[in-house]
Amino acid sequence: MQTILPTSSPTLADFSSPRLMLSDLRATDSSSAIGALAQVLAGEGCVPEAAAFTEAVMKRETVCSTVFPPCWALPHARIKAISRVTLALGRLQKPIKWGAEDLPVRLIFLFAVPENDTVTYMSIISALARLNADARATESLLNAADPLAVLAQVPLRRPRPSRS
Repeated sequence: MQTILPTSSPTLADFSSPRLMLSDLRATDSSSAIGALAQVLAGEGCVPEAAAFTEAVMKRETVCSTVFPPCWALPHARIKAISRVTLALGRLQKPIKWGAEDLPVRLIFLFAVPENDTVTYMSIISALARLNADARATESLLNAADPLAVLAQVPLRRPRPSRS
Protein backbone atom coordinates (compact mmCIF):
# COMPACT_ATOMS: atom_id res chain seq x y z
CA MET A 1 0.00 0.00 0.00
CA GLN A 2 1.38 3.40 -0.94
CA THR A 3 0.93 6.50 1.15
CA ILE A 4 -0.96 9.23 -0.69
CA LEU A 5 0.24 12.73 0.06
CA PRO A 6 -2.43 15.12 1.36
CA THR A 7 -3.86 17.90 -0.82
CA SER A 8 -1.73 20.60 0.81
CA SER A 9 1.97 19.98 0.38
CA PRO A 10 3.71 18.67 3.47
CA THR A 11 7.27 19.73 4.23
CA LEU A 12 10.34 17.68 5.07
CA ALA A 13 9.73 18.51 8.73
CA ASP A 14 6.45 16.59 8.63
CA PHE A 15 8.44 13.36 8.40
CA SER A 16 10.58 13.99 11.45
CA SER A 17 10.47 15.54 14.91
CA PRO A 18 12.74 17.54 17.22
CA ARG A 19 13.79 14.31 18.99
CA LEU A 20 15.03 12.93 15.66
CA MET A 21 17.42 15.86 15.11
CA LEU A 22 20.93 15.10 16.42
CA SER A 23 22.61 18.46 15.99
CA ASP A 24 25.94 17.31 17.40
CA LEU A 25 26.27 13.70 16.27
CA ARG A 26 29.54 12.19 17.41
CA ALA A 27 30.53 9.40 15.07
CA THR A 28 33.79 8.27 13.54
CA ASP A 29 32.43 6.30 10.59
CA SER A 30 29.24 5.54 8.69
CA SER A 31 28.42 2.50 10.82
CA SER A 32 28.54 4.37 14.12
CA ALA A 33 26.58 7.30 12.65
CA ILE A 34 23.86 5.02 11.30
CA GLY A 35 23.78 3.09 14.57
CA ALA A 36 23.31 6.25 16.64
CA LEU A 37 20.52 7.54 14.39
CA ALA A 38 18.86 4.11 14.35
CA GLN A 39 18.84 4.12 18.18
CA VAL A 40 16.97 7.43 18.12
CA LEU A 41 14.47 6.11 15.55
CA ALA A 42 13.90 2.98 17.65
CA GLY A 43 13.55 5.04 20.83
CA GLU A 44 10.77 7.03 19.17
CA GLY A 45 9.01 3.88 17.96
CA CYS A 46 9.76 4.59 14.27
CA VAL A 47 11.60 1.29 13.73
CA PRO A 48 11.01 -1.96 15.61
CA GLU A 49 14.61 -2.62 16.66
CA ALA A 50 17.74 -0.49 16.25
CA ALA A 51 20.29 -3.26 15.65
CA ALA A 52 18.25 -5.01 12.95
CA PHE A 53 17.49 -1.69 11.26
CA THR A 54 21.17 -0.68 11.37
CA GLU A 55 22.10 -4.01 9.80
CA ALA A 56 19.54 -3.53 7.01
CA VAL A 57 20.79 0.00 6.31
CA MET A 58 24.44 -1.11 6.27
CA LYS A 59 23.56 -3.97 3.91
CA ARG A 60 21.84 -1.43 1.62
CA GLU A 61 24.93 0.82 1.74
CA THR A 62 27.10 -2.03 0.43
CA VAL A 63 24.86 -2.27 -2.65
CA CYS A 64 25.20 1.43 -3.46
CA SER A 65 26.57 4.24 -1.35
CA THR A 66 24.14 7.04 -0.60
CA VAL A 67 26.68 9.85 -0.31
CA PHE A 68 26.10 13.06 -2.26
CA PRO A 69 28.33 16.11 -2.63
CA PRO A 70 28.87 18.48 -1.06
CA CYS A 71 28.57 16.73 2.32
CA TRP A 72 25.40 14.60 2.55
CA ALA A 73 24.52 10.95 3.04
CA LEU A 74 20.98 9.58 2.63
CA PRO A 75 21.12 6.03 4.02
CA HIS A 76 17.87 4.10 4.27
CA ALA A 77 16.23 0.71 4.49
CA ARG A 78 12.83 -0.53 3.39
CA ILE A 79 11.24 -2.63 6.14
CA LYS A 80 7.80 -4.23 6.17
CA ALA A 81 7.28 -3.45 9.90
CA ILE A 82 7.68 0.32 9.40
CA SER A 83 4.36 2.16 9.24
CA ARG A 84 5.38 5.54 7.75
CA VAL A 85 8.41 7.21 6.19
CA THR A 86 10.44 8.88 8.91
CA LEU A 87 13.78 10.61 8.81
CA ALA A 88 16.38 11.34 11.44
CA LEU A 89 19.08 13.94 10.87
CA GLY A 90 22.59 13.82 12.22
CA ARG A 91 24.92 16.80 11.92
CA LEU A 92 28.64 16.23 12.41
CA GLN A 93 31.00 19.02 13.38
CA LYS A 94 33.92 17.04 11.94
CA PRO A 95 33.30 15.27 8.61
CA ILE A 96 33.56 11.49 8.38
CA LYS A 97 34.54 9.51 5.28
CA TRP A 98 31.60 7.75 3.62
CA GLY A 99 31.27 5.03 1.02
CA ALA A 100 33.80 3.51 -1.32
CA GLU A 101 34.62 7.02 -2.54
CA ASP A 102 35.55 8.12 1.02
CA LEU A 103 33.72 11.40 0.49
CA PRO A 104 33.49 13.71 3.52
CA VAL A 105 30.00 13.81 5.10
CA ARG A 106 28.61 16.27 7.65
CA LEU A 107 24.84 15.78 7.18
CA ILE A 108 23.22 12.36 7.46
CA PHE A 109 19.54 11.83 6.75
CA LEU A 110 18.63 8.31 7.90
CA PHE A 111 15.32 7.13 6.43
CA ALA A 112 13.02 4.45 7.77
CA VAL A 113 10.85 3.50 4.81
CA PRO A 114 7.83 1.18 4.65
CA GLU A 115 8.50 -1.62 2.20
CA ASN A 116 5.85 -0.48 -0.29
CA ASP A 117 5.83 3.32 0.04
CA THR A 118 7.79 4.48 -2.98
CA VAL A 119 5.70 7.61 -3.66
CA THR A 120 6.33 9.34 -0.33
CA TYR A 121 9.97 8.30 -0.22
CA MET A 122 10.69 9.61 -3.73
CA SER A 123 8.90 12.88 -2.93
CA ILE A 124 11.16 13.35 0.09
CA ILE A 125 14.28 12.52 -1.94
CA SER A 126 13.21 15.08 -4.55
CA ALA A 127 12.74 17.75 -1.86
CA LEU A 128 16.17 16.94 -0.39
CA ALA A 129 17.74 17.20 -3.86
CA ARG A 130 16.29 20.71 -4.21
CA LEU A 131 17.60 21.61 -0.75
CA ASN A 132 21.03 20.17 -1.56
CA ALA A 133 21.22 22.25 -4.76
CA ASP A 134 20.90 25.45 -2.71
CA ALA A 135 24.30 26.18 -1.13
CA ARG A 136 22.84 28.81 1.24
CA ALA A 137 20.16 26.40 2.44
CA THR A 138 22.76 23.69 3.03
CA GLU A 139 24.87 26.13 5.04
CA SER A 140 21.77 27.14 6.99
CA LEU A 141 20.99 23.50 7.75
CA LEU A 142 24.56 22.91 8.93
CA ASN A 143 24.44 25.87 11.33
CA ALA A 144 20.80 26.28 12.37
CA ALA A 145 19.97 26.17 16.06
CA ASP A 146 16.79 24.37 14.98
CA PRO A 147 17.43 22.23 11.87
CA LEU A 148 13.78 21.12 11.86
CA ALA A 149 12.79 24.75 11.19
CA VAL A 150 14.97 24.68 8.06
CA LEU A 151 13.33 21.43 6.93
CA ALA A 152 9.91 23.02 7.52
CA GLN A 153 10.71 25.51 4.73
CA VAL A 154 11.11 22.75 2.13
CA PRO A 155 7.77 21.59 0.70
CA LEU A 156 7.29 18.23 -0.96
CA ARG A 157 5.84 18.36 -4.41
CA ARG A 158 2.95 16.12 -5.24
CA PRO A 159 3.94 13.47 -7.76
CA ARG A 160 2.61 14.00 -11.26
CA PRO A 161 -0.01 11.53 -12.37
CA SER A 162 1.36 8.98 -14.78
CA ARG A 163 0.23 9.22 -18.37
CA SER A 164 -1.25 6.02 -19.65
